[in-house]
Amino acid sequence: ELSYIYESCAKREPKDYYYHTNPLQISLTPELIGMEKAWDYQVGDEKIRVAVVEALGLDYRHCDLGGIGNNTVFRTAKVVGGYNFDYTFPQTNEDIYINSGHGTAVAGIIGGFTNRDECDVAGNRRGIAGIAGGWGKLGGLLTDEGNGVSLLGYRCHLKNSGEVLDDKYAISAILESSANTFHNSDIRYGDKADIINASWGKLNIPPNETLRRAVFEAYRHNVSFVAARGNGGYTGLFYPASFDGNCVVSVGWGKRDKTKHDFGNYENLNQLDDPNGVDGRYGVVDIIAPGGDDGSYPDDVTVFSSDITTNQSYNTYHNYQGSSAAAPHVSGVIALMRSTALNSPGFFS
Repeated sequence: ELSYIYESCAKREPKDYYYHTNPLQISLTPELIGMEKAWDYQVGDEKIRVAVVEALGLDYRHCDLGGIGNNTVFRTAKVVGGYNFDYTFPQTNEDIYINSGHGTAVAGIIGGFTNRDECDVAGNRRGIAGIAGGWGKLGGLLTDEGNGVSLLGYRCHLKNSGEVLDDKYAISAILESSANTFHNSDIRYGDKADIINASWGKLNIPPNETLRRAVFEAYRHNVSFVAARGNGGYTGLFYPASFDGNCVVSVGWGKRDKTKHDFGNYENLNQLDDPNGVDGRYGVVDIIAPGGDDGSYPDDVTVFSSDITTNQSYNTYHNYQGSSAAAPHVSGVIALMRSTALNSPGFFS
């Protein structure tokens, strides 16, 4: 008897304002990564945890991240944990939202609430669809399919430096987020992340051995480490994205026509034969993903996500560009894959 592979013909289109009514999330549509068919299979499981490691954290007060504005208590239905390593501010985890536009956008792409009305307040319609953001009742549905994957936010700010990440704090965040160990049988260390998103890095520096070991430790804990390859169109090595390809998914900046953006970094393949260039320890770009426009074409938004303004206003949105935007698309899809594997272990065999 012949065996057949059946493909679903169904498509699920969320009713979130910036996906459906004012469609600015082009990156998720059938034109680019085609999430509507994927959502027919999987919308994200809250048991899967995605760590967003950033210089300035993320805004858990945002309605698409489970917040209710200034009265939000840290740890929401979406952002379930994290840590503030920034000693510029009082050492409280509640401060991970300050100036966190970059991380807030990353978090929204990965797992902002999907098909929900949390952001529709007093007739002011807003809201995006996250890749692994669950599925609510927006549009008259009777069944709520959950909140999607859980997010963890880490603020790793270099003191008095603007939006610059301190690598020693990032190393701590990687180790803490990926660990799941017990001390004295009852005290747990670590946040048990399944995926770490690193939309940051540095070009042409000697690799930080401690950072490399932290990334490998995450890999050893079965964590998917997704890193942006950087911007500028350079061919030099960019860490952590250029670490061992067995441990890191290196993501480049893709355009609307599904080719590499001119300003997206990549490795010159001639470096593979260069003893001072790429060798077995370092990876090349694994995949490109939607990274939006470079600002030259304001009508070509492509990537649109949650944001926080300079005066700390929450529940705002903005278009987003670069490999920093591309990486969370990959993290979100991996989150869906891991959610599927969690519930159907043989699905990918």
